[in-house]
Amino acid sequence: VVASSSNLIGTTQPVAGSSQPGRNIISGNGDENTPRTGGIHLLGSQTTANLIAGNYVGTNVNGNVAIGNKQDGILVEGAPNNTIGGLIRDGQGRDSSGYDAPRNVISGNNQAASTIKTLGYASAGVHILGAGATGNVVAGNFLGLDVTGGVALPNRQDGVLLNGGASGNSVYEAATLKIQQEVSTGTSLTAAMTNTNVFPSMVLQMCSIGEESGSIDQMQGKAADFYEAEVDDMVAGLSSLMEPIIIVLLGTIIGGIVVSMYLPIFKLGSVV
Repeated sequence: VVASSSNLIGTTQPVAGSSQPGRNIISGNGDENTPRTGGIHLLGSQTTANLIAGNYVGTNVNGNVAIGNKQDGILVEGAPNNTIGGLIRDGQGRDSSGYDAPRNVISGNNQAASTIKTLGYASAGVHILGAGATGNVVAGNFLGLDVTGGVALPNRQDGVLLNGGASGNSVYEAATLKIQQEVSTGTSLTAAMTNTNVFPSMVLQMCSIGEESGSIDQMQGKAADFYEAEVDDMVAGLSSLMEPIIIVLLGTIIGGIVVSMYLPIFKLGSVV
């Protein structure tokens, strides 16, 4: 769904009996060698106010056997204010029938997890990606479970993943994804951060100390305080260097204004 709003994928009616009205079975899709291909893809800032409800994403028609999409079950990429799942009632959402919109079963996806890892890309049952993907609601779904909610049909990576664009820096965004993948396979956080070759040595040392002592949050907090103080000192130093330059610039401007005002007077006196 690209640059399209207020669409319904699935059904807002309660699914009862064996007739399964309005349900989509969205399974087995995607290409393991092409990032961001899977079951349902909402793309772009104009793709908004869409409702995905009542579907089986990554399972068979009975919702009890995995037929996973290769990558994400549902990918919301830079698309704001969409709803995935139920709990939308008359007067509060798009379900004018007065019923709760039925849940999605989103299970068994990310079947190409090993290949995706080599591409440096993370996938999930529901993947919300990018700084523009705000105000989305994921509620009332079965993620990693069969239709009964009692049997595991796990997505091979995350159930729900929110990432990408948070830092506004593509280098650290890629590094964060790589760290996430390595840590999920058992690599220590320090080793994963070292492998990216983008973090300063002091951050790595503090992280290592934190892992050994069980206080990663405190050590990273101290590192953050250090770099924040360093930035403040650099800004203060730059300000002190700029002061004489600003004074000279302002003096030149003011002098030019004064000369432009009095020069005609001086010339007038010489004529008289």
